[in-house]
Amino acid sequence: MEDQEFDEEDAKTTKRYREKVDESWETFQQIQKLKEQLAKLSSHKHEVHGDENNEINAVKTKAHKMEQNIVSKIDKLANKRKLDQAVLYLVRHPEMMELEPIATERLLLCC
Repeated sequence: MEDQEFDEEDAKTTKRYREKVDESWETFQQIQKLKEQLAKLSSHKHEVHGDENNEINAVKTKAHKMEQNIVSKIDKLANKRKLDQAVLYLVRHPEMMELEPIATERLLLCC
């Protein structure tokens, strides 16, 4: 009976760990995509050419607002602290490194 309870608890712990890793991975991927957008926007902003200063300034102002929006999205995602939660869960349950090596590897890639 104790083995069954232990196995059920292990299964719950493993499931929670996988969920936390999946959330961290998803957040990591979203942040990476936003960083790529930001890099593209920054490189294009420096390539702006126009006939009039007003035209150039309008494009640069719009690009600056878009950059601020992307940075704000990155901050919001980072402030959810999904990675921190997953790492703390791993610290509390170090056996997950052996039970879930692939999930642990994904978690480390997020760092």
